[in-house]
Amino acid sequence: MIIMRWDENETYQFVKLYLSKNFLWNPNHEKHNLKDERRKAYKKIIEEFMSLTGIQLNEYGVKIKIKNLRSTYSQEINKIRTRSGPTSKYTPTIKWFADWHRCFQSISGKTDIDTVYDDPTSESDNKPWLTINIDQSNEEGNIDPFASDNQNYNLETNSKCIKNVNSRVTLCKKKRKKMKLISSGIQKDRLRSDASLPPREDEFDIYGRYVASQLRQMDIQKALQLQLAIQNLMSEARIADLDEM
Repeated sequence: MIIMRWDENETYQFVKLYLSKNFLWNPNHEKHNLKDERRKAYKKIIEEFMSLTGIQLNEYGVKIKIKNLRSTYSQEINKIRTRSGPTSKYTPTIKWFADWHRCFQSISGKTDIDTVYDDPTSESDNKPWLTINIDQSNEEGNIDPFASDNQNYNLETNSKCIKNVNSRVTLCKKKRKKMKLISSGIQKDRLRSDASLPPREDEFDIYGRYVASQLRQMDIQKALQLQLAIQNLMSEARIADLDEM
């Protein structure tokens, strides 16, 4: 299912519906790992979103949209970290960012982002969809796009580490390519060296030429008969060797 681009209000409506089902994104909620409850919640989001916006979704479309929102949220967090300084602060202009950040901040606790990010709605009345029930439960790994990353909500996205990993991967690829070229060059040198060497000659080569010279001096019919007899002898010898194996 292809999700069309939504306007800001439609996206905000979706975010509010998603955040209102706190056990979908809160790994500590007692219902977080209950598949039936999660499917019911997705179905409820689909129905309510259709009623509010007229946009039809399915469960797969809901999960894809959540994944896209998560990616956008991470990008904004990175902008806060990289574009904020002693004299200026980067403030996201996305309408749903504050609500989203406040929810996941409640899971991870205060982070370095909160020292440079001022929540413009922090003093407003608490919204019912931001209520969080904290209970102990195990995380479910593949139902929600956030589930596998709940330990990463301390917002410690380190761009320097990512750059270091990418540079190491690039360096390893260059080294492997260089080793392949060296290996290929060595093999070509060996082939050229072998081709330049004179063929090795032993007593069998000498005897073969002697037999050939004798055959050439015979009548062609006798020579062919003798050649056939020699060939039969060699074939019998090879068959005997195979029988002994």
